[in-house]
Amino acid sequence: GTYDYHHCFKYVAPILKQADLAIGNLEFTLPGKPPYSGYPQFRSPDAVAVALKEAGFDMLVTANNHSNDAGRTGVENTIRTVRKLGFHQTGTFLDSMDRSLNYPLLIQHGNFKLAFLNYTYGTNGIPTKPPVIVNLLDEKQMAADMEKARAANPDAIIVMVHWGNEYQLVETSYQRQLAQKLFLWGAKVVIGSHPHVVQSIELTTQTDSI
Repeated sequence: GTYDYHHCFKYVAPILKQADLAIGNLEFTLPGKPPYSGYPQFRSPDAVAVALKEAGFDMLVTANNHSNDAGRTGVENTIRTVRKLGFHQTGTFLDSMDRSLNYPLLIQHGNFKLAFLNYTYGTNGIPTKPPVIVNLLDEKQMAADMEKARAANPDAIIVMVHWGNEYQLVETSYQRQLAQKLFLWGAKVVIGSHPHVVQSIELTTQTDSI
């Protein structure tokens, strides 16, 4: 009558635990009760989050195309569950006040102050039901968020974006264009997810950021 996912992570846990800050993209929902399901709408027991924490993950981003798989309740319970377990979390929010108070996510780690932002291209056509918020790729909003992040004077702004086309090894022109805008707005690192394959990694020197 219970779930245990610890065995799923036994080979990667030693690696995760070596990281100063291990970050994961939580691409399923935690509705808090059955029914649980796999593709195309991912609804998982809270026990998965417990196993992720004990495996060594420190932070979870939750804005992706599966954020709304369990509706408003799923968004709310996912946020509350991972925060209760002690994860840093961002990308989805309980309401506008929650977003205002906790976004961008600022983490002080050792001598470094880091600002994290997280967005998704969409939610598989499942609408977000207020008051919860799922961060979407809205460039006007993103620019405002980046301005707020810069004002916090972090050592680095890290933007995690759920975008691109699945199983394509080459990024789209839109991914490249948006990444350049993010660097112009002050990002130090842009990390993408969604394609399920490894796309290109590029080092860039940005000299004309805001």
